Amino acid sequence: MLSILEFKQFIKDLFNIVTIRFKKKDEEYNTKRIKFFVAKQCQELADHKRRVINSVLNCQRKHITLDKILISNNSQMELCLDPDVIDKEVTNHFQNAADWINPRWYTNLIQEITIEE
Repeated sequence: MLSILEFKQFIKDLFNIVTIRFKKKDEEYNTKRIKFFVAKQCQELADHKRRVINSVLNCQRKHITLDKILISNNSQMELCLDPDVIDKEVTNHFQNAADWINPRWYTNLIQEITIEE
C-alpha cells in the first residue's frame, strides 16, 4: 500500500508524463497543420497566382458600377438608364477606344532616354 507522500509523488510523476506526452502530441499536430497549410498555400499559388498575390498585398478588388451613361447622338447628349444599352455602349467604347487616341501621346516613346530624365 502507498503512503500519502508516495501517492502524491506518483500523481506528480503521472501528471508530468501526461503533460510531456500532450506537448509532444500538440507539437506534432501543429507541425502537421503547418505543413498542410503551407502545401495548400503553394497549391493556391500555383493555381491562382493573381488571387494569392492580391491577398498577400492586401489588395482590394476595385470595380465601378455603370447605371447611367451619356451618349452623344448627332451632337445631342442623351442620358441612358437602360442596362442593356449601357452594356452595349460600354463594350463598344472599350473595343473602339483606339480609334480616337491622340497620336502625339506616343511620339516621345521611341526617343532615347536622356540623362536629364
